[in-house]
Amino acid sequence: MRDRLAQTFSDPVLRALVTATAVSRIGRGVFLTVTVLFFTLIIGLSAGEAAVVLAVSSACGVLASFLGGWLADRWSARRLAFVFETLGGLLLATYAFADSFVAALVIASLAGFFDTIGYSARSAIIARGFAPERRVHARAVLRTVTNLSIAIGSGIAAVALALGTAEAYRIVIVIAGVIGVLGALPLLRLPASVDAPVREVDAVLTETGSIDTHGTAEATLAARNDWRRRSPWRDPPIPCVPGPIRAFSAWGSRSARSRRRSS
Repeated sequence: MRDRLAQTFSDPVLRALVTATAVSRIGRGVFLTVTVLFFTLIIGLSAGEAAVVLAVSSACGVLASFLGGWLADRWSARRLAFVFETLGGLLLATYAFADSFVAALVIASLAGFFDTIGYSARSAIIARGFAPERRVHARAVLRTVTNLSIAIGSGIAAVALALGTAEAYRIVIVIAGVIGVLGALPLLRLPASVDAPVREVDAVLTETGSIDTHGTAEATLAARNDWRRRSPWRDPPIPCVPGPIRAFSAWGSRSARSRRRSS
């Protein structure tokens, strides 16, 4: 057992991800435990308003998941994960200063958006950082660490639930945000191999057959700019709801073929 654990954590990518996950998910566990009660008992939101805040935050996260994958294919996944998870932790701490429905809604929307971009960048890191036969194992380890950390965070949040004061809730939420920021630091130790590969183009040749360095540099820059300009909402490889769209498309194709045969 000891040898298996040592072999598992000998991988620098997995070791950095486990450390970041273990720390950051403690903060997430704290927040998940107190969030609804904080909204209703401390800020004074109604059940409907709290539901709207959480629903809008989730919707922003769905939109951000596409954008996060798009960015991770064009920029450094390590830096993206670090920057947006740091922003997510800071925004998590600002919940403590929310005092109205509008403030909670704005903070929740931004926090859900930034945190999901960071999570999408992590998914790109896992895809590039592990061989295909190792990815399932890596995800299983990270999921186990996530569940344990959330459980620990829930235990920390129990202090605020036991005290029941506004100050206790706000202090615990600030602590959760600080823990989230600290959890992003290990991501800086990830190797450059987890970043998107540099996209190159074929060398431009002169009439004599030699390489035109200036033309090649311009072609490379143009190709990179074109790739970065592509929108995650427009490109066919990234549909918003792939299952229903494919089902509807297949049904439409069959219907069209049936109509052509009947005519």
